[in-house]
Amino acid sequence: MRRDAQNTVYLIVHADDIGMCHSVNKTTIEAYERGVISSGSIMVPCPWFLEAAEYFRKHPELDVGIHITLTSEWKLYRWPPVAPKNEVPGLIDNYGFMYRTSKEVAEHATGKEVETEIRAQIERALEFGIKPTHLDTHMGTVHFKPEFLETYVRLAEEFGIPVLLHRGPPELVEKASSLVREMPRVVGISEIKNFDERKSEYIKMLENLKPGVNEVILHLGGDDEEIRAIIGQDAHLRYKDFLIFSDTEIKRAIQTLGLNLIGWRNLRRSSP
Repeated sequence: MRRDAQNTVYLIVHADDIGMCHSVNKTTIEAYERGVISSGSIMVPCPWFLEAAEYFRKHPELDVGIHITLTSEWKLYRWPPVAPKNEVPGLIDNYGFMYRTSKEVAEHATGKEVETEIRAQIERALEFGIKPTHLDTHMGTVHFKPEFLETYVRLAEEFGIPVLLHRGPPELVEKASSLVREMPRVVGISEIKNFDERKSEYIKMLENLKPGVNEVILHLGGDDEEIRAIIGQDAHLRYKDFLIFSDTEIKRAIQTLGLNLIGWRNLRRSSP
């Protein structure tokens, strides 16, 4: 049953981790083109950033932000910061890569180092022709220290890029919200592994969305050796989400429920 116009429900279907590896890029691009993906964010420090940047440079109509990345979590697949290492020593472990956990970043990095790295990631994305629709944060690392969070919002304001933020000091939430017409409400499901049950839970999630802007954050990947070698046994969840959000049943559910599919570009208070 279609919802009342007075209770308009907006939905952002968002794909995280673009640029992480070729499998994520290939699958996410396909999901943009044949599925219901309406937004994504790109990891600038990662090895396959260039492939993703080239695609989005050629498709400026697509909605893509910057996934501010301060960690490098996988066991054998790692990346260093974008900024020169001598300028951000607190972001680097003994092997020259970013730390694996947000907790380690909070223990070793200063607010100034985080500012240097976030700025470097934004500037690199701009240099490669990306027109970011928003900023969001990988593994929530910017929330692990007040000075990290302040820097994240301040740089978003400086560059005029909307930023995803739901918690923090009221003054920072207010600053973040000033860049958008309405801050999305992030929704999701539990880590159900069975394909049919997972799809059913996503459909239930869609049926229960509240009026306003909602965002479901997906992590996509292919059914291939590369992603399995990087992530391990849970790689199949990325492929299942790709299949689910490329499925006609999900598209039909969004249409039948009267959900308005949008991207972050629609939330900006002013045009880029």
